[in-house]
Amino acid sequence: MSLLIFATFKFKIINYLQDKSIHLGGVDYQLYNVGYIFKYDLDDYGGKTRIRYSSEGFTDADYFYLSMYYSSAKLLESLPQFCQTGI
Repeated sequence: MSLLIFATFKFKIINYLQDKSIHLGGVDYQLYNVGYIFKYDLDDYGGKTRIRYSSEGFTDADYFYLSMYYSSAKLLESLPQFCQTGI
């Protein structure tokens, strides 16, 4: 099976609070400008942990914006399975 690498993204941690949040700032993209911020915030929701995703820095709801949101949603959708099974 071949591995296809579409783009490489490099981030730096710009805010981290253990068990609360991590905010990642884009520092190098092969496709687009830097400056986007991706936020993952955790809170308690009825005895369970809820992850809230948001972003900053997008000026247009273009293809890149939609692609990043879709990819982030798929990642978050698979996160509970990975935490429970390791797969």
